[in-house]
Amino acid sequence: MDHAANTAQQLRSPNLGPIVRWAASAHLAALAAQVALAPAFLAGLQDAYALHSIEGRVVAALGVVVAVAAIANGPSRTGPRLTLIAIAIPVLEAMQLWLGFSAQIAAHVLMGLTIWGLSIAFAVKVWASARA
Repeated sequence: MDHAANTAQQLRSPNLGPIVRWAASAHLAALAAQVALAPAFLAGLQDAYALHSIEGRVVAALGVVVAVAAIANGPSRTGPRLTLIAIAIPVLEAMQLWLGFSAQIAAHVLMGLTIWGLSIAFAVKVWASARA
């Protein structure tokens, strides 16, 4: 698509940047809660396991919302790399859920750290792009 056609497409489609930013923020907040629940679960509190499991599903659902919003906003607005990261996050979260349910704790923790880093980077970049 050439520049003129790309610009015309942007003028016709709504800017979903604010939705992407707030969805990324909600996702990051839910992810922070998930991270906070992990030590309680690892300490053996059975109630924490149920909460950690439910919260994991909430985080994954919000990850899908972020990905859909980033895709709907378009790579020309969100940026191609950020769109790929937005798509990768819920895919990794699905893997994360599987690792957790199959009790592969070491891989589950490593995947969690990867998701945490990507989610922070994504949120920072989409909020920084709002100021540009």
